[in-house]
Amino acid sequence: SKLSDKIQFPQLTDILVTGHSSGAAFIHMYSSTKNNNSYNNTNLHFSVVNNQYFVHPDSTRLQANGSLIVPQNCAVYNNWPYGYDALSPFMEIIGKENSKNNFLSNKVDYFIAELDTETGDISSGCQYEFLGNNRYEKNMNYKMFMDIAYPNHQHGFTTIPNLGHTTNTYSSAIFIEYIGSIF
Repeated sequence: SKLSDKIQFPQLTDILVTGHSSGAAFIHMYSSTKNNNSYNNTNLHFSVVNNQYFVHPDSTRLQANGSLIVPQNCAVYNNWPYGYDALSPFMEIIGKENSKNNFLSNKVDYFIAELDTETGDISSGCQYEFLGNNRYEKNMNYKMFMDIAYPNHQHGFTTIPNLGHTTNTYSSAIFIEYIGSIF
């Protein structure tokens, strides 16, 4: 609210909201709380970097063969923040349908390091298993899910070559060019 106050910041028109790893998960979820990539006439740009789990706008999940199914053996797979069941109190205020509509209509940019393939610090549980074995695979599978389930989505996916799970992704030429395209 303060940053979008045109009296205090009359020339501020764009804000990049970004996070890495667990911060990326937060930004991914946060993108579903705003409408039209904006807040009080300020443009919001959402950048999700090296994320490990994702909000799914419906109850289907991608299978290895590229098909979508409704999983039967994982009672929590679609609970918030993996889906839109059992929402948090804050998300209940926003509302399931509003959040889904925001999420699908907002432009969200995902960046994944090509070598982010470690599995040791990945969250476990049946709700994560549908996504893949490592962050790189999870991001590629989520991209495929979005392309199949929502072919007109506004989410962009970019791979950063020769990096692993590191905040150095932010200093890569690709990410610096992305920032330049906003500002």
